[in-house]
Amino acid sequence: MDEPNAEKHTSLDCTTIPGRSWPGANLYKSLKLGWHWRRLRWAVVAASEAAQGHEANGLPPGSREFKTLFNEVASKVQKYSIKSDEPLDTLKARLPALCALERLANPNPTVPRNKTGLTLGVFNNGNGSSGFNQLRNEFLTAARRVATTKKQAIGEVVEWASGGVFKYGDVGRMTEADTPKLRAATELMTSTLANAAP
Repeated sequence: MDEPNAEKHTSLDCTTIPGRSWPGANLYKSLKLGWHWRRLRWAVVAASEAAQGHEANGLPPGSREFKTLFNEVASKVQKYSIKSDEPLDTLKARLPALCALERLANPNPTVPRNKTGLTLGVFNNGNGSSGFNQLRNEFLTAARRVATTKKQAIGEVVEWASGGVFKYGDVGRMTEADTPKLRAATELMTSTLANAAP
């Protein structure tokens, strides 16, 4: 009577330990990685929103706050890369906010800047001509100025100026087809700034 119990105990141990021979091991690993991926994305989004707030308040790129946010997220990305066997370049491609945060933390000193400190050409991702990229930079400069004047987050200003049509995170993905709505939002912000001037 003791022997069957011992056999049952042994077989139960084999089925509850996730390992290579466990039938659900791949599913378990996939679910676990999915959970870690969601946590990583939320961490990047939270750091990006914090950086946008600092940027809207006029903090210059390269400031300690940007470096702290980037280093915190970069270590999480590195850990996920090791767990998932995904190369860091692939993860950076899947997390565009991480690249933007890296540019704020470690600005390239040779990149031209306008008088408000906004990096010119940051969003030049090959989507459009130099004229369109100039319009996009004018839009971002105006958004930053309105955000500073009204003491609002730049994301809120972008949503207001576009009438909710696009968000701050969409600006970098825009193409020349988006020129009319980008121009209209830029003109609205420019006129708001002109009216606010003493």
